[in-house]
Amino acid sequence: MFFGKLSLRNFGSFDQFDMTFKEGMNVICGDNGAGKTQLVGAVVAALIGKSAVRINAAGTGPSTVNVSLHEEGVAEDLMLTVSLDREGHPHVEQHVATSDDGNPAAPLGERLRAMLSNPDAPRLLLRRDPGRWQPLPLVPHRVESLLPDSLRQSQSWLDIRANGMFRDARASGGQQSLGMLLDEFVVRRTSKQNPPLIVEEFFETMSHDMLDFPRALLESLAETTQVIVLTNNRVAFPDHPMTMLERASAETSSLAYYNYLLELQRPHLPIRKRPKWIKGHVFPEQETRACELKEVKGENPLAAIKGVVDQYVVAFLNAGTPQEGAIYWGVRDEDRAITGVNLTDRECDELRRVVTEKLHQITPSLAPTRYRIELHPISDGVQAIRGLYLVEIRIPSIRQSLLFATGSQEVYVKTDSGKKKLTALQIQQELLHRYGIDHAS
Repeated sequence: MFFGKLSLRNFGSFDQFDMTFKEGMNVICGDNGAGKTQLVGAVVAALIGKSAVRINAAGTGPSTVNVSLHEEGVAEDLMLTVSLDREGHPHVEQHVATSDDGNPAAPLGERLRAMLSNPDAPRLLLRRDPGRWQPLPLVPHRVESLLPDSLRQSQSWLDIRANGMFRDARASGGQQSLGMLLDEFVVRRTSKQNPPLIVEEFFETMSHDMLDFPRALLESLAETTQVIVLTNNRVAFPDHPMTMLERASAETSSLAYYNYLLELQRPHLPIRKRPKWIKGHVFPEQETRACELKEVKGENPLAAIKGVVDQYVVAFLNAGTPQEGAIYWGVRDEDRAITGVNLTDRECDELRRVVTEKLHQITPSLAPTRYRIELHPISDGVQAIRGLYLVEIRIPSIRQSLLFATGSQEVYVKTDSGKKKLTALQIQQELLHRYGIDHAS
């Protein structure tokens, strides 16, 4: 998917502007005040509509934006018109027209808007935003596997790994810009989605020796993605043809302008949220009497969990102290690495059913609502891995003198290293202890 022709009339700092974007790399250069932000904003406004527009009632109108979207022979024109009614109230209209070549209406704009609303999907607009960048929790070797050979072997990449850009949001402005671009590169390579990418104000904060790596990243993306770069740094792309923007006349005053506050509100361009459970990362809790970590081995995870779940739940219930317990399946024992449990949609439903039935057999019985069965999606650091979950069974806080038993009338207690099955004599001793009776006397 890529943008084609853009036509502006009385929008932002432009009384009239026309250009056609290429499918690969587009570099637009202009000094501050030349209208780079308004040009980008016109594209966003045509896509999103009223929330991306601010009104200057004294400006010249009507304001119109027309930008075309293309994909696999289908074209879609996104048109925005802003005018004033007889009472002077602004009126914003959006229209969509598809190519008249026999193809059915292709909702390209609708698909692009849906991607913008998904925090795990690629972004349309990438702008330097100090203080709001949340680095994706990326593993260096995972990123490295996605880089072209030339970048993987470069000194710039070795320096990036060494300075901890994967973890530190307190980096300098230039490092933050590069980190955001690297995050976006990984998202696009991982998701295999290639909407257009507009990059603005990224190269202004970078020293000359930092420019090679981000430029190479964008050039790599431009092989499969339309990239539109807006900058005032004329030396950032010395080998690419540039479209030069001249500073707008001070007399230009349009009815409609881009509402740059949209990016602070982020109603359609949400900040990416850090995934909680990431494959290969270390589980944040140690195994204790309140937390049991289990790795599922073999090809039948349902049977593996069903076979022992009631034993571990009984062990937690018999803790004798008022604390909740939790069992997590999908964590490797020796190093607490998150490995996950492979489950189909049908198996997810079946797992909830068999666990509920198994726990219902525990005596004395507890209401099923006292337990919690959670299936947490596991991601690769960018997006959820389909069919891979961290399975959590949350056990309520129970303190009573009776001991709980499984449906097979087995009694377990929780230890620091797992669970222990009690013999008949040990059951008697445990009950005497709970009643405060010294069985040795």
